[in-house]
Amino acid sequence: MIELLKNFLKNTFGTKPGFFMEDPITQSDGSVQIVWGYLETIDGATDRIQGNSFIETVGNKVSLLTTGVLDQQFDNLREPMTRVINSYKVNASVPLP
Repeated sequence: MIELLKNFLKNTFGTKPGFFMEDPITQSDGSVQIVWGYLETIDGATDRIQGNSFIETVGNKVSLLTTGVLDQQFDNLREPMTRVINSYKVNASVPLP
């Protein structure tokens, strides 16, 4: 499961300038978190994107949640992002098409 998340992050963001990925952290709920980031330039201004990705197995499903914000906005958005992340639930009984 951890390799799936690492590969997702490398394949999605790995070619971005300044890409980094920290070591996986197992959360108290059993999910695994990886903090990552890269440099993004928009309209001539460059800032770091700060990202958090989580992966877990729920029943017979794998759940992957990824969030990212500009580093300069991280402190202001930390609390609302934490609420969103903590409210994310997977219903393992719902069949996949």
